[in-house]
Amino acid sequence: MPKPRTGDELIDTLLSTARHLRMQANDRLSACGLSLPRYKVLQLLEEERRRMREVSDALDIVPRTLTSTVDGLESEGLVKREEDPEDRRATLLSLTPQGRKRLTEARTILAAHVRERTAGFSAEERTVMMRLLKKLAGE
Repeated sequence: MPKPRTGDELIDTLLSTARHLRMQANDRLSACGLSLPRYKVLQLLEEERRRMREVSDALDIVPRTLTSTVDGLESEGLVKREEDPEDRRATLLSLTPQGRKRLTEARTILAAHVRERTAGFSAEERTVMMRLLKKLAGE
């Protein structure tokens, strides 16, 4: 895939790097049957069950995309759908014990990937990079 061409080399490099890191994370997560989007859904459900709308809003994806993702996770026994007792029109999602196990496995895989990608940075370089990225983001 060609690099983005925004007209600014810094932004193009940043976008290209982010895409590359996402692709690498997806590749690594495939070892446990997940992708980055599927991993994010499991993460959101770790602490408590949530309405599907809440999850789609948190992930900034359209509900139809989430439905497809949840269909797959549910068919694998990783999440469970149930009717919301407070609003029968809403569907609650919760993590199953198998989903918790898979999430733990995925975290181990991603932690190793992050260590590999960041091992060459000193503490000072990490601090500078974080400051510059936050500045670029307007934080």
